[in-house]
Amino acid sequence: MTKSLALMIKLLASASGVGVSLALASSLSSVAGAQATHPQVTVTPSSVVPTAQHFATTHKFAGTGAVVTIRVGPNKVLIPAFPVEVMECDPYPSSQSDCDMITTLPYDQLTKRRDLAAANGSVTFHFLLWAPLPNSWDAGSLIKVGPGNPTALWIGDDPSRWASTGVVSAPVQITNKVSKAGKSRKGTRALHATMALADKSGSSSHGTGIPTVAWLAVCAVVIGVIGGMVATSGRHRRHRART
Repeated sequence: MTKSLALMIKLLASASGVGVSLALASSLSSVAGAQATHPQVTVTPSSVVPTAQHFATTHKFAGTGAVVTIRVGPNKVLIPAFPVEVMECDPYPSSQSDCDMITTLPYDQLTKRRDLAAANGSVTFHFLLWAPLPNSWDAGSLIKVGPGNPTALWIGDDPSRWASTGVVSAPVQITNKVSKAGKSRKGTRALHATMALADKSGSSSHGTGIPTVAWLAVCAVVIGVIGGMVATSGRHRRHRART
């Protein structure tokens, strides 16, 4: 119970009596308990556009999907220090039969490590959401995922005890919206800028370039020739003056 909540109860006790304050405290505790049992689960983004995914080692096509970030608030469902895993389900699932075990991901998609629930049960997990389902690479999927068929995500530590060891997110929408061409051009410009910067760094780190050395050599030759011509002209003038 927070300090502000305790102060509120204390003020109510002085104004309306201890009985009312105790009733309020009991009600607030029930609300807090309900929030802990059914924690807030957010998925970002809540609407995704599937793109081609490839295996990291072989670079072969693995399927289409999108990476989302799942955040689970404090709760009493997930066991602290236990690793969680995620699977795709039909919207508002009621049992494991409403989910697709083939899409279960036991490790974080970005870190490639197991994510453990914190001491208060909260956890953050990066999940590779596969869509559409079923597809050639997941023909046995028990659920449908794609445009018009959103998917909810189950987050828990023991799929064999689906109902008691996990929580479920709100449905994530799947769209076929293609990214704007302007974003691609912007990315190309950024790539060119990076390459140009790399070229600059390379030339400065290797000292004076060959074109610069050649130019300096030409300048030296020209200056030498001019200097020789001036010296010869001076000697001729002195010779005529003596005669």
